[in-house]
Amino acid sequence: MAARRGLLLPRRVQQAAPASAAPIRALSNARDGRSDGFYVSKKAVKMTLVLGAALTGALLYLERENADRKKIRYLLELSQLSLEKGDIEQSMREREKAYDLLKRKFPQDKSVIAMAMMIGVSYEKTEQFTEAIPFYTEALKNVALETRLVHCEDLRVLMLDRLGQCYKQTGDPEAAVEHFKQAIEAYDQLKGKLSLSSDSDKEPSILAKLDEDILNVFLHYAVLLTMLQRPDDAAHARRRLTTIARSSPQLRGQVARIKCQVDDYIALEKIREERKLMEANGDEGSDFV
Repeated sequence: MAARRGLLLPRRVQQAAPASAAPIRALSNARDGRSDGFYVSKKAVKMTLVLGAALTGALLYLERENADRKKIRYLLELSQLSLEKGDIEQSMREREKAYDLLKRKFPQDKSVIAMAMMIGVSYEKTEQFTEAIPFYTEALKNVALETRLVHCEDLRVLMLDRLGQCYKQTGDPEAAVEHFKQAIEAYDQLKGKLSLSSDSDKEPSILAKLDEDILNVFLHYAVLLTMLQRPDDAAHARRRLTTIARSSPQLRGQVARIKCQVDDYIALEKIREERKLMEANGDEGSDFV
C-alpha cells in the first residue's frame, strides 16, 4: 500500500545504525508502536535515533578513563541488559539516570543533546508522547552546543519537527503548528545565511539531510493543516514541499511520486480521524444507564 512506503529518500538514509545504537534500536523494536503512522516519520525518528546514538557513543568512547563517563557507560549497559530481559520501564529509568549524570558532570558536552534525543525517541516509539516532549525540549535548548552552523540548525529543525508531532499526538494542534512554523523559520534563516557564505562552508551531505528533514516538517505540517480545515495554508505548505524537493539533487526526480504520497498520507489521516470519531461515538452509546 502506497501510504506505507513513504517518501523515497536517498539510500544514505537507509544505512544501518552504528553498533552504539543497539540499546535504543532494541527499545524501539520492543513494541510495534508508531509515532504518527507515516513511514516517512518512522524514518525521521530512525534518523534521530541514529544521529543521537552516534554522537553519544563517540563522545563517551573518547574519554574512557574518566570515572564519571565510566559510570554513564555502566548505566547504559544496565539499561541494555534490562531491555534484553524485557523490562522496558527499568531500562528507561537507567537511561535517564545516565542522562542526569551526564548533564550534571558534563553540561557543555554536546552528547547531552544526543542522549536527550535518544530518550525522546524511545518514548515516542512506544507512543508515550507526553514523556518524550521534555527530552526533545531539552535537546532543542542545547543545540547551540553543536558549534558547526549547519549541523546545529539541522538538529534544531529535527527537534522542532519531533516536538510538533508529539504535540499533535497529545491533542494540542496549536502547539504543533507553532513548532512546525519555528522549524520552517529556522530552515529559511539558515538558507539565507548560506546564500551569503562561501562554497567551502557548505557540506553536501549535511545539506542533503537538512532538506530531507525539512521535507518531513512540511509533510507533517500540510497534513495537520488539512485536518484543521485550513486548505489555503495546507496548499501553501505543499507547494513549499514540492519546491524543496525539486531543488534537491537527491529528490528532484521523485517529485511526482512525493506529491502522490502526500495525498496518500492525508487520506490515511482522514480515515484514522473518522475511525477515532466512530470509536468515541460507539463508546458513548455503550455506556450503561
